[in-house]
Amino acid sequence: MNRKNFLLLIHDNTQDSKLIESVVHQKFSKEKIIIACEPSQGLKIIESENIDIILLDTVFFEHEGLDFLSEINKVFQAKEEKKIRKPYIITCTTLENKEYRLKAFENGVMDYIIKPFTEEELAIRIKRMLEFRNLENKIYHLQSGALKDPLTGLANRKALDEEIERMAQLSTRYNMEYSVIMVDLDKFKRFNTVYGESEGDKVLSRVGKIIHKNLRKSDFGGRFGGEEFLLILPYTEETGAFTVGWRLFKDIMNEGIPHKENPPYNVATFTCGIAVREKDEDIITVIKKADEALYYGKKYHKKVISFSEIVSKKK
Repeated sequence: MNRKNFLLLIHDNTQDSKLIESVVHQKFSKEKIIIACEPSQGLKIIESENIDIILLDTVFFEHEGLDFLSEINKVFQAKEEKKIRKPYIITCTTLENKEYRLKAFENGVMDYIIKPFTEEELAIRIKRMLEFRNLENKIYHLQSGALKDPLTGLANRKALDEEIERMAQLSTRYNMEYSVIMVDLDKFKRFNTVYGESEGDKVLSRVGKIIHKNLRKSDFGGRFGGEEFLLILPYTEETGAFTVGWRLFKDIMNEGIPHKENPPYNVATFTCGIAVREKDEDIITVIKKADEALYYGKKYHKKVISFSEIVSKKK
């Protein structure tokens, strides 16, 4: 878990590049650092090593940068089968063109630094990317290690509590937008009574796989307790959260799990509550809002996706 991050700096020996190299060595000496002085050398390193952060500072970037980003993407398309995660890319450039910047983001750039910049600004931006990478690494290990719920394959309650604490810190520090989805299977106790708990366990296992399939790498999903699940979706607003909820609803419906105590569909379904973090809200408040939306949906409708914003207006 305490592995060093691998930073790759690709530059062409300009004065700015030497400044970046100096900052990296001074501020992040505990990380593994490697320097490439031309793009072809950088690509070879990317192909052979598991890189966490790429700092791209080259004059050529202003002419051929998008093509180079495409080459990086091709490398990681080939690596995806091995479950090797794509690095975070930070570019340093004099280009302030909005259209070019948007294209860079579309091609996988996570941060875009306009020159000139100070050492302090660069150090803060690199530190932020490292924090996100460390968070991603922790999520990866949590979901594949001892903090996994054995029945559903998702994070267990202890892992969820740790993730909630981390999200509380990140959202406070960066005022991060995120959504929370609470999912509860409809009339599941009746299902266990009619079909038996062993069949109920099979349903939970299938639901866990469906949830896992629909989450992005940056998302976090776990078993909150019993037949209830909690999903945390970073950088996701209401529309994006609804899209995830609707995909889950359709996928579980399409499983066609018989449940004669759950009319009118007579198959297993769920109700979910969605809440989006408002400015300065802590994550406990957001979870509570999602839970209230879930309660409203279960009480008045069932088999629905309920939004906290709608529920609050009905109070």
